Amino acid sequence: MAFTNFTKEDFRNRYNIDLDEYLADGDDSESKIESRINLTVEKIEEYIVARMPGFDIDNLTENQEKYVNRAAMQQLYYEISEADYSVMSGYNALTGSVVDPSIIDRIVICRDAKRTLANHIISSGWY
Repeated sequence: MAFTNFTKEDFRNRYNIDLDEYLADGDDSESKIESRINLTVEKIEEYIVARMPGFDIDNLTENQEKYVNRAAMQQLYYEISEADYSVMSGYNALTGSVVDPSIIDRIVICRDAKRTLANHIISSGWY
């Protein structure tokens, strides 16, 4: 079955946070939200593939998809609620500074997402 990303409604239901308020910007706000969700899911997929080279995101059971999406939502929540900088560039808009790349490398995937993936995807050897 083809993988289906979580939606902004899924995120709102889980965290009571409206992504339109955090990520919306201008006329193409919907595409920016979808793009951010896609990037977050891709980041989670890359993390899994680095640990399980045979992992195929388009060949998951419904249960596996649930855990991948849960990890992606945990990651996005972390990025918008805890990080004051872009985890892509390291730029901190509040201070105008750039975070050291070694710090970004250590926290690219948040602890909650790592735990979800370790407990339900990676340790299970699903692929």
